[in-house]
Amino acid sequence: MVIHDFLPRHNAGSEIYTYTLSKQLIDRGHDVLLVFTESRPKKKQYSIRSLEFDGIPCREIVYNYKYDLFAETYLNPKMDRIFQDLFSEFKPDILHLQHLQYLSLGLLDAAQQQKIPVVYTLHEYCLTCVRRGLRMTEDLELCHDLDPEKCARCIRKEPVIRPINVPRQQRIDDFCRRNIPDRIRRFIR
Repeated sequence: MVIHDFLPRHNAGSEIYTYTLSKQLIDRGHDVLLVFTESRPKKKQYSIRSLEFDGIPCREIVYNYKYDLFAETYLNPKMDRIFQDLFSEFKPDILHLQHLQYLSLGLLDAAQQQKIPVVYTLHEYCLTCVRRGLRMTEDLELCHDLDPEKCARCIRKEPVIRPINVPRQQRIDDFCRRNIPDRIRRFIR
């Protein structure tokens, strides 16, 4: 079972669903390993911690949003290696994905290489909408269809985490531009 965030620090729909499903599978005699990421700034990125949450065996992978290239936000060779090792260790009959945020599309290839069938439960539209899967513009207009021009306007305004090598002042300027309305920025100037 794989999800981006998990309880108790993250308490939303996909996390609760994953918890409930994991508990039900364990109650029915299945072996479950739940893998998730967590930001822990004082810990080394990609370090792994084994733990148990309410009877569910878990592996927590530290992901502190640090990367050198934007492509690493969706295709991350370091994360892929972690999953190759986890698949070899745990030898799952099936990989049930709940979310790919903070992980890597490469884990699908890793599962295929080890002939592990994959089930992916889509909880929201995060794969197709930069606004946290809302499929809604900043002006609350619903996006019934994907429109590249409309998506491009949202992408420019969304707080996508920048690579760590961007100068601090530029990160601050970008943050202000994305999160402070124009009229307030003009007033401040």
